[in-house]
Amino acid sequence: MLSDHCYQHKIAYLQSSINTRLQKNQFKVKNGNISGTVLHTAKGNVNAHEWQYTTDIVNFKNRVAADTTTTSTTEIKNLEEATKYAFFHKAIQPGTITDWEGSIFLVNT
Repeated sequence: MLSDHCYQHKIAYLQSSINTRLQKNQFKVKNGNISGTVLHTAKGNVNAHEWQYTTDIVNFKNRVAADTTTTSTTEIKNLEEATKYAFFHKAIQPGTITDWEGSIFLVNT
């Protein structure tokens, strides 16, 4: 049986975990003007951004890492047309542990 102190910490951890998963994504994706491109936009005020995508929209395996950027936007090129992708974003801030956001689904045109 857990002590009251341990129990309170466990509840706080679970609430924090639930709140983290329920947070709204801080990035957006949309089809670019050229077929096979997708534009990513994230909130600024961080040192860098990591971007990933995959066509595995069920298990999110085989993610492809796009170039890390220091700007809050990037364009991913040469994607397959008429294919559904899942996109992910991670803000990089020194001294802070950040999680991947996503997935955002988009059918590339």
